[in-house]
Amino acid sequence: MRTLNLKLGPVYSRLADDSDLRGLNTATLPANYKLRHHQAQTWQAFSNSGANVIFDTALTGDGKSLAGQLPMLTEGKYALLMYPTNELIKDQVKQVEKYIKDFGLERTYQTLYSDSITEEVEKNASLSRSSTILSWLSDRDYILSNPDLFHLMSSYNYGSNQNKREYVYHIPESIDYFIFDEFHIFGPPQVIEVMNILSYHKVAAPHRHLKYVFLSATPTLMFKKLLENGGFQIKEIKGVYSSLPAAGYTDNPIVQPVSLHLHSLNEKGAFAWAEEHLAELTEFFHTNRKAKGVFIVNSVATAKRLVAYYKREFEDKAIIKVGENTGLTDAKTRLDAMENPDVQLIIATSTVDVGVDFKINLLIFESYNAGTFIQRLG
Repeated sequence: MRTLNLKLGPVYSRLADDSDLRGLNTATLPANYKLRHHQAQTWQAFSNSGANVIFDTALTGDGKSLAGQLPMLTEGKYALLMYPTNELIKDQVKQVEKYIKDFGLERTYQTLYSDSITEEVEKNASLSRSSTILSWLSDRDYILSNPDLFHLMSSYNYGSNQNKREYVYHIPESIDYFIFDEFHIFGPPQVIEVMNILSYHKVAAPHRHLKYVFLSATPTLMFKKLLENGGFQIKEIKGVYSSLPAAGYTDNPIVQPVSLHLHSLNEKGAFAWAEEHLAELTEFFHTNRKAKGVFIVNSVATAKRLVAYYKREFEDKAIIKVGENTGLTDAKTRLDAMENPDVQLIIATSTVDVGVDFKINLLIFESYNAGTFIQRLG
């Protein structure tokens, strides 16, 4: 296997200055919040421009989620927040709760996906799935959902014939704006679905002046071209960065220095790499007693093999404890892997690499295209 070693420097993000914040109600911000340039510009684009589609393309880890949520936190807007995986929805609940507390708000939120609906219906047998969803759309300030369910409800494809119409009406009437987080992960079918719904809203609810915020470090040119052809006014916001500490930038880097080692895999894939580099990884954990790492692979089958392998090589020899987080891992095991301080190596699939926040100092991952590589490195 060929190897390429690179040293990546730190990255500092530019803070918002007075000109960035002019015209914004900054009195609503918590005293300890210092907005970054791109966050203030996204807020400006939402509140003080004619744009109805806003792209924030700041780097991964630079606070795009806060940028998108500022209108709902500072202006009392009702928002539908969409994430590409249910795992990410669960993770982002903690962030929304933190923002509500930090901003001193009394706002309600609701996760909206299959399991959360089923759980509510099971608690109250008199409720149907449709009545539960419609109640949430009417009574909650923020809804956290996924784009697939959003598409089904917005295109007459969910529920009974009567409820199909109710969803299509309720969504644009109950919501002020829509946030699409990690949008670069959406595949072409999802992009087309979103484009169709935005176009429908434009025709069916022009009085609502709806806005759409897309948070993605790597937006697709295809989607922006579709929006332009559809008559949408687009505003793209970019972060401003420095590789050195400087006045007007974050005190701490948003990206720490990284030692990056690139390995070409043979036909046996990540498992063969794990066998070949076992001694290297063992030495790392012997040297760094409190280290925590994640090994992200492309398939559940590979992840399961690695869990068994590393448990035999590490746990059975009392070196470190190994955890698991895949789409087929039960909730208790996933929680233990992410929150148990004794777990020092997590074997995972894409359930953890899409915006889920966790603190590590070792990352091993395989990628099959540039988008996956950028996402996992971020």
